[in-house]
Amino acid sequence: MKKFVYFIPVILWMCFIFYMSQQTGSDSSSMSNSILEIVIRFIPIPENILTMLIRKSAHMFEYFVLFILLFIAYYKSQSKYRYLTSYIITVLYACSDEIHQLFIPGRQAAIFDVMIDSFGALIGVLFVYLLLKYIAKRSN
Repeated sequence: MKKFVYFIPVILWMCFIFYMSQQTGSDSSSMSNSILEIVIRFIPIPENILTMLIRKSAHMFEYFVLFILLFIAYYKSQSKYRYLTSYIITVLYACSDEIHQLFIPGRQAAIFDVMIDSFGALIGVLFVYLLLKYIAKRSN
C-alpha cells in the first residue's frame, strides 16, 4: 500500500492531461492565444509559427512531466525496469489521449502529437539519466 502513494502524483497529472484534452477546440485555441499574446510582444516570430511552437511545447512538457512522475513512482517502488516501464506507459497514455480527442468537438487525433509527446518523454529519460549520473558523481 505504501508504494501506491508514489503513484498519486502520476494519477493527478494524468487527470490534468485528460482535463486539458477535454477542452473543446475553441477553448484550447483561446488558451493558446492568451499565451501567444504575451510571447509575441517579446519574440518577433510569425504568429502561426509561434502558435504551433507554443502548442507543441505544451505537449512535450506535459509528457516530460508524466515520464518523470512515473519514473519517481517506479524508482521508489524499486522497480527493475523503471526507465522502460515509465516510457512505455507515457507513450501509451499519449496514444489514449489522442483517441480521447476524437470525441471532443473541434479536436482531432494526430500521430504527430503522439510523436511530440513521446519526444517530451524521451527528453525526460535523458534528463533523469543525466541527473542521476550527476548525483552519483557528486556523492563519490
